[in-house]
Amino acid sequence: MAPRTLIVDQASTDSRWGKPPQSRSLEELKRSCIVLVDKPAGPTSHQVAAWVRDMFGAKRAGHAGTLDPNATGLLVVAVGDATKALLLVEGADKRYVGHIVFQHDLDPRAMEEVARAFVGPVLQMPPKKSAVRRVRRIRRVFALTLLEASGRDVLVEVACEAGTYIRTLAADLGLVLGVGAHLRDLRRTGVAPFALKEAVSLSALRDALAYASELGREEEIRRILRPVEDLLSGHRRVVVKDSAVDALCHGAPLHPPGAAQIDEGIETGAEVALMTLKGEAIGVGRARLTSEKMATASRGVLVTPTRILMAPSTYPRQWKGSAKGAPRKEA
Repeated sequence: MAPRTLIVDQASTDSRWGKPPQSRSLEELKRSCIVLVDKPAGPTSHQVAAWVRDMFGAKRAGHAGTLDPNATGLLVVAVGDATKALLLVEGADKRYVGHIVFQHDLDPRAMEEVARAFVGPVLQMPPKKSAVRRVRRIRRVFALTLLEASGRDVLVEVACEAGTYIRTLAADLGLVLGVGAHLRDLRRTGVAPFALKEAVSLSALRDALAYASELGREEEIRRILRPVEDLLSGHRRVVVKDSAVDALCHGAPLHPPGAAQIDEGIETGAEVALMTLKGEAIGVGRARLTSEKMATASRGVLVTPTRILMAPSTYPRQWKGSAKGAPRKEA
């Protein structure tokens, strides 16, 4: 359920600048969008992102959360300017379904009992073939559920913190059970707010782009291309007035005169989404106060920007520059 919004000021927005995400043209979306791809087995995540980049004729594309070449499932790919926002989901929680094969037949009840012991913080050593330095690290498993068991074959569902190695988890399960085990297949089913059922295959993406280009059929590709704002759907929002947008784009912190609406439930230090009154993402920042204190503050800093996604001059400049040309902190 969406959090309740505190109205700080009944501000309005000027239609002469900016644009609601749902009103963007197809060409605007193609220049900056998110695509949820159902990655096939075989190619690397980097190769999949490169193929998407080439389909769009874009200068750049990137992905969040690497999948091994043989793993399949949800890969979040950003195209064009949206690549700046990928870090917002790089550390997001993940969900998987894995096929584990044990060296001997397994009692499902023993497996369920051991699986419960793995819920919580686990100490892991990255696999030898991983791209990161092999040092022990703690990762959190939120849920480990036995879906099916038949002889040596077990199907499990895992919800976990980013950076959890499911291959290592499978081997550790076998170690605790006293039976060797390895991960045969892995399919990612979720990343933060995104689910595998929303993803499309590379061939479906290619066909949808061709239909839009050659036949003028834009409906399907519009269902596939997602605005960058979707990456912020899990964040609490601070909505700002038009007069504060450009100052924020230049790095100025948000002060009380620039705030219009604030979601309830924001704690001091939390990462929040900075949004326009039209629903556009300006960027993200760190809350300096709670929601309630922001709503009643008359001075001081409400939010300090940490990553800006909107290009400067999207909204008109309405702040006074310092002697060096940087904005004063009046947003």
